[in-house]
Amino acid sequence: MNIIEFVEHPDLLNDEHLSPAQKMSLKAVYGLPLTDEEMRLFKKTTGLTEYPEGKEWSEVTFILGRRSGKSSRIASYIALYEACARDHKFEVGQLGTVMIVFS
Repeated sequence: MNIIEFVEHPDLLNDEHLSPAQKMSLKAVYGLPLTDEEMRLFKKTTGLTEYPEGKEWSEVTFILGRRSGKSSRIASYIALYEACARDHKFEVGQLGTVMIVFS
């Protein structure tokens, strides 16, 4: 299950109201394929000319202004996805931690 399926799944987070920018951002973090509209938005907002499809980023920073579309909600979606839907292969006794930092 990818991040978009996780967020929109009716038995999980059930959020079908992601903006185009929010959906593109979540897809880009995980290297998921982008639509043509999302690709234009990706290039416009990142300044990059190429999209590294298939590349998952181990760290991301979103620089967003006030009232930019519920950045805390998107960060919590990523944290929940990583904590609940991904297999991180911990050794016995290891504890995983998901951290969200707002400043």
